[in-house]
Amino acid sequence: MFKRGRFLKRNTITSDEGYSVQIVGRDTVRYHELGRTMSITSDLGVNSLLIFVDTVGRWDDNPYVSEPHEEKMRIALNIKKALQSQGETVEFI
Repeated sequence: MFKRGRFLKRNTITSDEGYSVQIVGRDTVRYHELGRTMSITSDLGVNSLLIFVDTVGRWDDNPYVSEPHEEKMRIALNIKKALQSQGETVEFI
């Protein structure tokens, strides 16, 4: 289940699974989980949100370490589910 944040966190979608997704401007999506943040490059278009899949997998607090492929795919799926729950069309490129 997802809910959209309000007031200061208007662009935040929170999951009851312990993560949230925040749209920051036209070119960044922030994924929050377990007290960590991952900034992911995106492009907010007219009909869809494009996410650059190569930018998924490095936490902001330790950008030199890349997560394993399975973890990247889990995070990408969480982002997609959250955004789709709000009516967004999501494409990974």
